[in-house]
Amino acid sequence: MDALKTYYLTDVFSYLMVLARLGALIFFMPGFADESFPMRLKMLLTLALTVCLTPILPMAFPAMPQEPISFFFMLAVEAAIGYMGALTARLLFSALDLAGSIFSFQMGLSNAFATSPATAQQSAMPGIFYTMVATLFLILSDLHHIMLHSFVQSYHFFAPGFTLEMSRLSSDFFQLVLEGVKTSFILGVKIASPIMVIGLLFFLAAGIVNRLIPQIQVFFVTQPLQILLGLSVMCMTLFAAIQCFHVTFLETFRNLWFL
Repeated sequence: MDALKTYYLTDVFSYLMVLARLGALIFFMPGFADESFPMRLKMLLTLALTVCLTPILPMAFPAMPQEPISFFFMLAVEAAIGYMGALTARLLFSALDLAGSIFSFQMGLSNAFATSPATAQQSAMPGIFYTMVATLFLILSDLHHIMLHSFVQSYHFFAPGFTLEMSRLSSDFFQLVLEGVKTSFILGVKIASPIMVIGLLFFLAAGIVNRLIPQIQVFFVTQPLQILLGLSVMCMTLFAAIQCFHVTFLETFRNLWFL
């Protein structure tokens, strides 16, 4: 009877460990972590994936620890590993906010904010547009499957009950943050580079006209043209921007998680 009780406790503990790592991934994953996404649906999706993935994971799970501190510590480590995968995607999505802020500044709409459906906070309107399009593209192109693949792949690098080499986990986490911030900044500048070049040429031409005809308030007159030019550039480069985001998203996850 005691052996059967120990078996069931170990089995339930393995599900709890997968639930902690997978829950941290899904609850912070772009698209699924949005404020508009129902919390009950997140929990149901996490539980369903836990039940489906736990029996097929290649790793053996440790026995349930007897001390409560060790129990919660192991669950916290599993949640931190899952959060690393979600953080990679969120850092890449922050590049869209950076690109949207640059677009807003070049269009003269830097003070035009709206409530983002993803964060329920005020954000630049071009950034909201890019984020919504990228989220839709992520779901339609099955890029979220890459994140679930990274979840399974993480068990090859961080075995269940990975509590001995915490220095390795912390160093990998900081390396992940540094690489993610660098990639995010480069990606945001790439997406916004057309409006940066065109805006520079536009303001250069407006400055020359202002020097030639100082009686005309050139920057006031050209404000509608500036907005129209920014919207035109954003529409013409939208496909290339999303394609660049798609390629960077895949390369980043393959390089970080060796998919």
